[in-house]
Amino acid sequence: MKLSVKFLFSSLLFLAYAALSKAHIEVFDEYWQRKVAQAHNNTLKAYIPNPEFVVNQFNCAANL
Repeated sequence: MKLSVKFLFSSLLFLAYAALSKAHIEVFDEYWQRKVAQAHNNTLKAYIPNPEFVVNQFNCAANL
């Protein structure tokens, strides 16, 4: 029983280290930086500041 607890703990420790060792690699990757900038710009373009207009458009599309 003691061996299985040690094995489980060491396995979890190894998996946590493996997950954290590659963390934040996207900060240094130019491709993902461009994708973030594109997504941000698309979000700003799609933003409609008038919520009543959006609700009315939805209601017309849903035939309500």
